[in-house]
Amino acid sequence: MIKSENGIWEITEDDIRISKDDLDIDADDGCITVTAYVETWFDVDERFGTETYGTSDYINLYARYDTYTGNMELVYHIWYADGNVSDEIPVESWTFSEERAIFAAMKKAGMDELINEIGNETEEK
Repeated sequence: MIKSENGIWEITEDDIRISKDDLDIDADDGCITVTAYVETWFDVDERFGTETYGTSDYINLYARYDTYTGNMELVYHIWYADGNVSDEIPVESWTFSEERAIFAAMKKAGMDELINEIGNETEEK
């Protein structure tokens, strides 16, 4: 992570991993949404203000990209040691450079190919 001008620790492409198996495509009424599980290689407590360090709690981070609007949202769930899971928590303050880094990782994982496959399947129906 790098510290931005506004003092926020920013996620970089080196801080995350996304694999093709971690991409989920939802095609509903011609709209395609790609959801990616984002493997985190950074201090999630520092970035999101959580308190998982030193516990058995952990965070699952997801990026959701709407191909129709071009909008992306970043959300996470906290998985607690007792088996409970938090509701979806949106990341409210994230930067354009973080969005670009996550988007680039999604593309490297094969997002475009999956979108094309779904597009071809819907055209055949």
